[in-house]
Amino acid sequence: MSENYNYYLYKQTQELKDFVHAIKKSLNCSPQFYREVSERGCYAAMQTNDYSRLCVRYGENVARTQVIAYQGLVTEIVANRKFLAQRENFSCLDNEKELTKSIGREYLSLAFPSLNWHVDVMSDIGFEERKSYYGDNTVNLKLSWNTKVSKKQIATVKAGDGMRFILDATERHIERLNEIGIRAYSAAALHVKHKKLSIENAWVMTYERDGNKAIKAIHKEFSRAESLINRRIKDEVVGLLLD
Repeated sequence: MSENYNYYLYKQTQELKDFVHAIKKSLNCSPQFYREVSERGCYAAMQTNDYSRLCVRYGENVARTQVIAYQGLVTEIVANRKFLAQRENFSCLDNEKELTKSIGREYLSLAFPSLNWHVDVMSDIGFEERKSYYGDNTVNLKLSWNTKVSKKQIATVKAGDGMRFILDATERHIERLNEIGIRAYSAAALHVKHKKLSIENAWVMTYERDGNKAIKAIHKEFSRAESLINRRIKDEVVGLLLD
């Protein structure tokens, strides 16, 4: 697990570096300007001639957004590198916790991109809503979340009224469904409506396709979830026939 998480962090850092290079290419400023942002912060850099030229070229709002984004990426890269350097003393339990936090936060941001997220690893699932407009919503996940949810490819599932983030799930072996390739899970799902969080019990069903992402469905009622997964499988088959 240590190696897996090291690779995850390394891959994430490489992707962040690609974004940094793209922003630098777009801004086309002097090396001194980027050093100013990295060492003293974006607001100090905004007092330079380079920033004044950016405002003329792109407008102040775009220039400010780009510079702030650049600083945020650099800060995260530095944090990742420090974290990797300290990992020699990490236990397997620590590694699993950090993996759950990182992957969980990533899936939460994909499911609900308009909100900020923080993940804690606790003995039970739950959440704490943000205390300010720009604050983080905190979600509690179990240590087993990566194995029981993420690796099963059910971290996020689209319902009829929007996305769900799966907080916990247990596979239920139902022979008549398993015989036709459908897997069923009883799950606890996070629902966000008008930026308010709630947890609901639901059934998640998946159908794995060769070489493709699994077809997924979710509903509070078992029969409705089964009906929905069958309809989505049928729609997929018809789409392939029409291609």
